[in-house]
Amino acid sequence: MTTIYLVRHAQAEGNLQRAFHGHTDGQLTPHGLAQLERLAERFREVPLAAIYSSDLTRAVRTAQAVGRFHPALPIITTPRLREIHAGDWEGMHFWEIAARDPEAYDSFEAGDLACRPGGGESLAEVAARMQAVVSEIAAHHPGETVAAVSHGCALRTLLTQLCGQEVGWSPNTSVSLLEYDGGALRRVVYTGDASHLDEADRARPRFR
Repeated sequence: MTTIYLVRHAQAEGNLQRAFHGHTDGQLTPHGLAQLERLAERFREVPLAAIYSSDLTRAVRTAQAVGRFHPALPIITTPRLREIHAGDWEGMHFWEIAARDPEAYDSFEAGDLACRPGGGESLAEVAARMQAVVSEIAAHHPGETVAAVSHGCALRTLLTQLCGQEVGWSPNTSVSLLEYDGGALRRVVYTGDASHLDEADRARPRFR
């Protein structure tokens, strides 16, 4: 059996600014850096065999914290773990998107797989690539424990499909745990756990 910890990146500029940073490569905020201290401690004693990450900076910095007490492990980056690409919504504030295109924005918030934000990547496409890459990671690590760092919408969309029911937005640095047998999902143990954070950080936010 393979155990996979899925981790959402720490608070980044887009989260603080309430702006849609899909493929936009923003930085972590000072608060996000503080969250990493707690995340690193959470993974101190976890017997990780590998650490994967989206290639965007906010995810890589988070993956480095996951691996702080596992210095022999390199961070394996892949664009397949990236956030959804939001097309012409990229960089816009969420209130601007909601005002300009309310129907599409409501569809996005509802997790409608047919939604294609700003003419970019559809939620169905996000679900497909995330399921594929996580299954491949599991198949490459039989009997091992690995971590993979990704993003809010990408993880929500993936977990909703794996659970067969809607999974809400999870806090920054929240952790979900999956078990795989080969490349096939065995069970979702838990989703969106942020018990390593202060109570205020543990509140489940919307994407924005």
